Amino acid sequence: VTSQAFLPCTQSLECPCLGAPQSLSTLAHLHINDELVISLYRKFEMLWDFPEFGIATDSADIISAPDGHLPLASLARGQGRFPPCLSVVRIPTAIRYCEAVINLLCRDDETPREPYWLAIVTYVREYVDGTEAFHEECLKDGYRQFYTVMKQGDPQMYHHLKTLRDSLSQSNR
Repeated sequence: VTSQAFLPCTQSLECPCLGAPQSLSTLAHLHINDELVISLYRKFEMLWDFPEFGIATDSADIISAPDGHLPLASLARGQGRFPPCLSVVRIPTAIRYCEAVINLLCRDDETPREPYWLAIVTYVREYVDGTEAFHEECLKDGYRQFYTVMKQGDPQMYHHLKTLRDSLSQSNR
């Protein structure tokens, strides 16, 4: 990835571009420009529920970061998809990313990171809900029920989150 026009950061944890709580240990982060960074994490720490995949994967769960289904930049929806020159960057589909963040929300129950993950799920909703990139009905059971009530601002979301958390605990995810 560092050979694809990204700049490795020389400021490490003091970098002003890091937005995630510092308790999330990144393997590294690279700069796209002065304002945007890509944080790199170990797969088993963040996407443990994902099947193994290689660099040249043809997985339905992984897309190119400038994928045309992702929204363009707009005032209400953030930076938008990556520019075409960064097509080497592979990311989870919006559905799988949403499920991964909900997994992290379940994992980090009652920790300082819990509000961070809830904010990221909210950002996913604001960014891709209602676009070609996100079809709520494609979320797995449990995730879909939580997401549906969460996006409506229904306090029942905490009940659905607990149910999903209990289900994941029983299956040792």
